[in-house]
Amino acid sequence: MARFGWLRTAGRGLAVAALAVLITGGLITDGRVQTTASALVAVWLFLGLVVVSLGHAHEAGRLPHHLTFAAVFVAGCVGGSLLWEATTAILPDPIAAGIGVGVWVMASWAGSKLAYSGPLDRVLDHVGGPGG
Repeated sequence: MARFGWLRTAGRGLAVAALAVLITGGLITDGRVQTTASALVAVWLFLGLVVVSLGHAHEAGRLPHHLTFAAVFVAGCVGGSLLWEATTAILPDPIAAGIGVGVWVMASWAGSKLAYSGPLDRVLDHVGGPGG
């Protein structure tokens, strides 16, 4: 099986190249095809980032930290978006957008402090420590 490892790698490379050519061709066109190609690019990049970052986090032993940050980040995105929509009716759009983005930035900062500055490590040590 190891003799054909190059074939598997070449097959993956060919599949990625074909997808890249198809998506590039779709981005050049107009209308629905362009929108679909743009969505495919976004999904492709997002999945690639998730797979690479989760793989790296697992190898580094920091998977709980990355997952905690991701959860707080998503909650900040949703909260900021909802606050933006709620304040648009009351405040001018640039101010409402600034408030929504501010909530997202503060949630991202709080998530990074929670996940990477020690509190999560103390909880994980307490839960997984001696006798835990």
